[in-house]
Amino acid sequence: MALKNDLHDMQSASAWEAELNKERAGALGLTARKLETLLEQCKELGAKIDSLERGALRDLLLEDYRKARTESERQRWNLCVQREAMGLRRHEDVDRHYPVAPER
Repeated sequence: MALKNDLHDMQSASAWEAELNKERAGALGLTARKLETLLEQCKELGAKIDSLERGALRDLLLEDYRKARTESERQRWNLCVQREAMGLRRHEDVDRHYPVAPER
């Protein structure tokens, strides 16, 4: 009977661990998608800014760019924290796939 209970406990723990990993992966993916969207916004805004002469529109776009960049940095930090919580301590992949947008 004890062996049967131990087996059941191991299966329950394994199912719980699988569910936990599924949630972790979902949260990691959500953060990565937010970061990708923000970096794409920075790229698009940067191109528009570069195409404009000085003026009010350029200043507004520059403000939007800086907000998107700041938020992208926050999401990038969140991604690294989530990875570390999962035991992934090295972030070369993050650096390669999600480079920091340049300051403007």
